[in-house]
Amino acid sequence: MPTENTPADVYQVVGEETSALLGDEPILPDKKIDDIPAPPGAWRILGRLILLILRLSLVAAFLYSSIAKLLDPQEFLFAVKAFEILPVQPDFLINFVTYTVPITELICGILLLFGFWSRAAGLMLSILLVVFTAAIFSVLARGLSIDCGCFGKWMPAHVTWLTPLRNLALFIPALLITIFGGGLLALDNRFSSRA
Repeated sequence: MPTENTPADVYQVVGEETSALLGDEPILPDKKIDDIPAPPGAWRILGRLILLILRLSLVAAFLYSSIAKLLDPQEFLFAVKAFEILPVQPDFLINFVTYTVPITELICGILLLFGFWSRAAGLMLSILLVVFTAAIFSVLARGLSIDCGCFGKWMPAHVTWLTPLRNLALFIPALLITIFGGGLLALDNRFSSRA
């Protein structure tokens, strides 16, 4: 005589048969989606993607800054003089800084754009940012009211106590690139894989 199955029994039997047919393991109630480990290499790819984003943000900032200064070197010269750190006479030193800083920023920006010599470019920008920040603290300590000249006359920025924070926001990515490299889509990766 056939036995009657309750709906719960039918559900259990069908569920077990479906799992057996599909080869699925039954889902346990204590398993959460967070417990499933990330695929191997996923964290590495994410880290390299973050480095790419940081690298491109530095490219945008420093290419913009260098081009603004190079298109109007006189304006940047006035900004350098306004810091009152370098001696005005002889004017060789001020002229040297006026052209060396934006050319260095331009070269580093181009290197970072392609991810070539990323660590060297990141190190150079880190050093520049430390020097810029020291100069800004000097201006603030002396109570001078000047424009920093960071982005030329396209984007005038008065030196305030927030200016070092902006430099810190640029310094951290530059330092991370110095330590970890250029991330995804960097030419450094192509050349290091051939070595």
